[in-house]
Amino acid sequence: LETDDFDDPLIKFEGQGYKYDMLFYGCDESTHDKCDSVQLRVGFDRAKPWTPAEAMEISREYRYTSIVLDDEGDPYLLWDIVTGEGIPAAVFLD
Repeated sequence: LETDDFDDPLIKFEGQGYKYDMLFYGCDESTHDKCDSVQLRVGFDRAKPWTPAEAMEISREYRYTSIVLDDEGDPYLLWDIVTGEGIPAAVFLD
């Protein structure tokens, strides 16, 4: 458990050989709680760079995922989740 540059919560974790970040958004500016959304983020260092067309294929298949390519064509997958006042665990995991 960490905090980001704005002192909002930041969770770093590993799974299936990858490192993930969970960033929190819409947090109370003073207490840094009551956040209304989260973003899951994972990056991949690929031997063969992705093209923008390959990134768009993933975005089309997984509608809640966005792809950002770095200068080397390595993809970063981002999942934004609006939590509002809370979200049931089953919905979050889906």
